[in-house]
This record gives sequence, structure tokens and C-alpha cells, in this order.
Amino acid sequence: MRDGVNPFKLKSEVKPPERITICSLVCIPEMVGYFEGSLDAVKLSLASIRAHTEQAFDLIVFDNGSCKEVIDWLRAENEAGRIDYLILSSRNVGKPNAQRQMLRFAPGDIVVYADSDVYFRPGWLEAELQILNTFPKVGEIGGQPVRAVTHFYTSATQEWIEHEQKRRAADPVIQGDETRKHEFKFERGHLIPDEYTRDYARQFGLDYEQKIKDWESIQDHRVTLKGVTAYMGVAHQQFIISREAINSIPFERFDNAIVKGDDKLNETLDQAGFLQLSTAKPYVYHIGNAITEDWLRDEYAKLVGGEPAKLTKTRRHWLYSRARVRRLLRSMWRWSFETWNKYGN
Repeated sequence: MRDGVNPFKLKSEVKPPERITICSLVCIPEMVGYFEGSLDAVKLSLASIRAHTEQAFDLIVFDNGSCKEVIDWLRAENEAGRIDYLILSSRNVGKPNAQRQMLRFAPGDIVVYADSDVYFRPGWLEAELQILNTFPKVGEIGGQPVRAVTHFYTSATQEWIEHEQKRRAADPVIQGDETRKHEFKFERGHLIPDEYTRDYARQFGLDYEQKIKDWESIQDHRVTLKGVTAYMGVAHQQFIISREAINSIPFERFDNAIVKGDDKLNETLDQAGFLQLSTAKPYVYHIGNAITEDWLRDEYAKLVGGEPAKLTKTRRHWLYSRARVRRLLRSMWRWSFETWNKYGN
């Protein structure tokens, strides 16, 4: 039976959540091999959020089946107050499931999602909020313009652009006002600077010259509204999303594969008529599973302290230097990884 009165019931004040909630998804099942340097990437990612976010926010971390060493570190961060909400899953539930659980759980009106290996540059939130506050019915806003995602579930965005062009051209009031006449601009072509594409390819260990060839036929779509410029399309690793867009996501489940279903959210929001846009310049950087760039190591020393762990060096077989062999091995690894996560758990 109950003995006495729960003292927490006597408290009349509850601290309200911040307007902005930032969500980070962690998955480090082991601290060897591919994941050897992943915890350092998480540390730098969360440190960059704290250092380069000027507005108040709550931080949610969802651990998607990590090993004990990672969980112990996350718990210590939670106890120290550097993580506001820590969600621990004893098994990997798949990225789409974990992502949607965080979005629904987030108490803020504006929610930010990021993979746990994303570095945030100064000014990132202001740039993304500027787009959110300027464009109508925005679903997602990414901090990395990428040519490859221009037509990645962006039919609703294209329809809005076409409608806005026609509406403004047919409105005599707008045409007669020079300020309003020029507050909307749409451009098509190779507009994303090559340095941005080179930087993006480097983040994922891709061949820059090959990406230029692969994306040569793709034209960037850039739109400016009331002085705020954005590119069409959103990459997976980081985005900001409104509460209205979150509420439009249907309750459904996906398979357990980690790498499958990344585009389901983009597809759902596009079908619901939401715009998907990215900032005019890169504000986030994909760290990856190891901190190898000198400037990132400098940022680690400044924001986290010390140096990231030195990775075990393994000598590559001479066959791995051949591009076709690398592609074959990577495709075999992806297939085995997806198969294990779909049927092995």
C-alpha cells in the first residue's frame, strides 16, 4: 500500500522545455575496427553543438544499442547536465525508428536532428532558422547544400516555386512595386561552388572528380525569398524540422536494417506538401567514424580537450588500391551488414 505522500506531488513549479530541441542519434556497438574512433566523433559533435549554438536548447541523445563503454560515457554526460534527455535502447531498433521516436518525444516547437558524427559550425542555427521563418510550409532545412539531393523528394518544393513564379507574374500589385517584384528569385544551373562539392565528397571518403562526373547532368535549384537564399533538397545527416511537419508524420514501422529507410522521412514530408531546403553554404560537416583531418583534431583539442585516440593502423593489401576492387568489397560489406541487421537480430 502507499505510505505517506509523494513529495514530488507537492512541487508546484516545473521548468518548461526550451523552444528548440536538438536530437543526436548514437550507435557504436563496439570500440574496435570500423567503430574504433567513433566515440571521439560523438564527443566532438556534442561539444560543437554546445560551443556554436547561441540560443537555448534541450539536448536529446538516443543510444541505439551501443556498447558499455559508450553508454557509461553518455550516462556520465547526462548526470553532469550536458545531456538533458538520454534514451537507451538495449538493441538496435534501426535508424528510421529511432529517429522518429526522438522527433515525437522532443518537447520543443522546433526540432533539430543530427547523426552523432556531425560537426556544427558557428552560425548554423541562425542560418537554418532564417529559412524556416521566411519560407512557407517548410518541412526540413539542411545545413549542407548538396547537388545530388536537388531532386530528392522535392516535388512539393518545385510545385511551390512554379506556383510562386506564376502568382507573382500575374499580380499587378507586385509587378508595380519594385521591392516586392524583386523579393523572389529562382535560379537553375551549376550554382553550388565546386569547393562545397569537393568538401562534401571528402567528408564521405568519395572521389571528388568522380562525383563531379556523376553529378554533371544535375542542375542546382536555388531560390531567394525576401533576401534569404536556399538550395532545393536536404541531405540525411542533419536537418531542422518544424512541429507542424513532425505532426504530419504517420505512425508506422520499418524493418530493422540500419542503413535502409533513410529517405522515408523525406518522401513522407514531400507527399504532405512540405518544402525541403538547404542553407546557401555549408554549416555542418560530416566527421565520419574517425577524426583524421588536422582542423578537426584542432577543434577536438579546443572543444573537448586532449587528443582523439590514435587509431590502429593496418596495412592495406595492394589489391585495395584498385578502385573497382574497393567498390566490390564495399558493396559486399554493405550487403552483409544489411542482411545481418535484417535477419540476424
